[in-house]
Amino acid sequence: MASGASKLENDIVAFVEGHPETFSAQDVVNLRRNIIASFAIMEFSRPNNRGGVGGIASMITGRIEAILREKTIITSQDVKYSLTQFELGAEFLKTYLTPLCNTEVAHISSGYDPMPTTPRQLCLKTGDTIQHGGRMWSLVNRQINEYNVKVLKLWADVLIHEGKMTQTAITEMQTRVGAKDGYEQKMRELYGPPGHVKHNLNESVLLDFLTLFHVATPAQMIAKYENIGPLDHIVFAIISQFVPTRIVNEYGPIPTGNHASELNVVNLSCVVVAKPYTREAYIPHPVMAYLSSDVLDQCVRSVGHFPTMEQYMNTRMIEKAAAFLAPPPPPPPASAPPLDVLDGGKKTRRKANKKRKHSKKNRHH
Repeated sequence: MASGASKLENDIVAFVEGHPETFSAQDVVNLRRNIIASFAIMEFSRPNNRGGVGGIASMITGRIEAILREKTIITSQDVKYSLTQFELGAEFLKTYLTPLCNTEVAHISSGYDPMPTTPRQLCLKTGDTIQHGGRMWSLVNRQINEYNVKVLKLWADVLIHEGKMTQTAITEMQTRVGAKDGYEQKMRELYGPPGHVKHNLNESVLLDFLTLFHVATPAQMIAKYENIGPLDHIVFAIISQFVPTRIVNEYGPIPTGNHASELNVVNLSCVVVAKPYTREAYIPHPVMAYLSSDVLDQCVRSVGHFPTMEQYMNTRMIEKAAAFLAPPPPPPPASAPPLDVLDGGKKTRRKANKKRKHSKKNRHH
């Protein structure tokens, strides 16, 4: 902590220094230098210059956004990392945005604009980045939905490889999607009436969705459609009915269905991360749900990037072969018998001593 610094300055420096999993050592040096300089300039330039330190908020959130842009999401662990960085930015703004903006001027005089935007109001707009549609919110939403696209398309490719999705169905879907607004119309047909998610869907509906995803472009899948929402809403409402589901943040319920579908050939689960129907939370989560697979994560680590269908199947075959050829584990060690039944145990020795003493007495007599 800097001697003579205010509590706000020390707290913000400590916040940056306390998150080495986000900010590199060089980030810490640069941000700490700029924070200290901003407070020093504000302190020594007053009262002539009435500028504050509100720019620190955009400086720190801007660095978090840059870190997010540098991240390529190819595993479910990458998704967790991006969500963690988003939550860190939200935590910073929730804690420090108002105190920082309170150092800015709240009133200015203008001869032309009866209601000019004040520096304090401009500063508070920094908080919009984590709100629905804000810059950081939209960045994380797009990145995670791009990952959902990759997983869904791989799933469809594996189903084709295993003969569960036919070429006839693919050709028919290509014809539908090729028409004007064909993807949106087919999605609305499958999704159902606005605000009324179909429950207990059968596997033919899942095949229709995955066939649609197979022929669609990533841009079509990521686009937001009125009364349906982005892809993560579809994962939450539809795909979650066919795969095991894990709830984060204690939100529920999950649409009912066959969560152990035989079509789940990629060993997927659905992770629900949002609370879309509550207004209590300060921050709307960037996504409602995403798909996760430990098996797929292992494959990514093996090939070094998100796999093609062939790479995924080859990796799975190699893993299965290795598991089949591996020697069986050694049996667990047998538990030792009680001491009194062992040859030479206390009770055994005591009985033997008594016999020897009795035999000596008999010889003397």
